[in-house]
Amino acid sequence: MMADGNTQNPLTDLKLFSTRLTTMSAPKAGRQSPDPERQTDAQLKGAAAAHLGAGPEQGSKQASEQDKSGLTSNPVHILAKHAEETTSKK
Repeated sequence: MMADGNTQNPLTDLKLFSTRLTTMSAPKAGRQSPDPERQTDAQLKGAAAAHLGAGPEQGSKQASEQDKSGLTSNPVHILAKHAEETTSKK
């Protein structure tokens, strides 16, 4: 029993609160746009995505090969030289 005489269970209050948070404003979950017969032409066609992407396939392959040609097969760690100098006996 609480000091003010209220006998409500705090867990019940929490359940009611969380239930109120999860209700959606849309009548059907996931259906936010108008029905297809009521959509405008812009909504039906959508955004044109023809010019998106990496470009011509050959150009991207060529750029990839150029990038790979400058790499070593087993690169030396940045601190390898420093570690060798500090741990070797002089």
